[in-house]
Amino acid sequence: MKTITKNYPLKTVVFFIFLFLTLLVPIHSSAQFSGGNGTYESPFEIRNLADLQFLSENDELWDKHFILTQNIDASATQTWNSGLGFSPIGDAPNGIRQRTPFTGHFNGLAHIISNINSNRPRESFIGFFGYIEDATIENLKLTNDELTGENGVASLVDESRRSKI
Repeated sequence: MKTITKNYPLKTVVFFIFLFLTLLVPIHSSAQFSGGNGTYESPFEIRNLADLQFLSENDELWDKHFILTQNIDASATQTWNSGLGFSPIGDAPNGIRQRTPFTGHFNGLAHIISNINSNRPRESFIGFFGYIEDATIENLKLTNDELTGENGVASLVDESRRSKI
């Protein structure tokens, strides 16, 4: 029996690796939410607590469009971040470094997020949204939240500039 081995040119191998990664990356990045791609026409869908956590921890997405597709019980946020709880969406400038505001659009579609816990006694700008700028927040209901901060604590938005709520 004779074995035939074909050696592909380096250009061909590099092309197929590039093609594979090009196809894989968009699938991976949109897989972090339950649906959508973050545009006005197809907003990211926040359907569960994992989607909400991903949003709160990824500031590079804070200029996108989001919709809440169902009610979410956020009781589990009490144990997040070594007991600090939910990390506010949008950071405010603190004089030391410029932080990142939420500048996107969040439509709650009249759904409720309940039981958010954020225990950050040494931090400021604590809320579901810590700091928003040129943003739109609409049709969102929050209930039964428990938030602690040093300065600036609010349920929905602590600091807002040029935004619509």
